[in-house]
Amino acid sequence: MKLSGFSPVEERFFIESGNTLPTTRIPYIIASDFPKLRLLIALRFLEWVDESPEGDMFVPVSLNALSLLNSTFTNCYLSQVNAGR
Repeated sequence: MKLSGFSPVEERFFIESGNTLPTTRIPYIIASDFPKLRLLIALRFLEWVDESPEGDMFVPVSLNALSLLNSTFTNCYLSQVNAGR
């Protein structure tokens, strides 16, 4: 089954999630918990690196930068979860 707008990794996660196909312009995947979401992000990143060897990436070089990224992601994710309730 080929889903429009999804990469192969995203497609696999979407199928395993059992969610219905989004009808929005931008496809999305609902993760059931943080570990699955983090696995999806990590695998999608590796997929992107494989497809874009010339691409630039940001790598946090301090604990402060990593902490800032983590708190920003967590706040954004939780705000979206709360908005759906």
